[in-house]
Amino acid sequence: MGRVIAHPVYLVNLGIAFLVELCLPVIFAYTGIHLTSHFFWKVFSAISIPVLVVLIWWKYYAPSSSTRLKEPALLWAKIAIFSLAVVALFIIGLPVLAAIYGIVTASNMILLYSYGSDDK
Repeated sequence: MGRVIAHPVYLVNLGIAFLVELCLPVIFAYTGIHLTSHFFWKVFSAISIPVLVVLIWWKYYAPSSSTRLKEPALLWAKIAIFSLAVVALFIIGLPVLAAIYGIVTASNMILLYSYGSDDK
């Protein structure tokens, strides 16, 4: 039997989802730098917050995780973590970037879920 070829829009969306996910630790690291004026706490926040985000993602969000959340909890958890990233960008004074990231992320999630995949 023939191979099933995914729709090009779906494949592009998967790539965008990957990039949006990669932006999470970067956003939280950048936010960590701007949370305080003391050098030690800047470094500590810029390292610890993204590491915590990556560990949470690895444990509960990653498709290969044995403890991955099931739907609809996974959807709500993704909405929560991406919303935190948008809020973090607003807090550090980057409202335009926050709006762009929020719109791209929301659009991407809507399209991915409309295709019915749970490996987002």
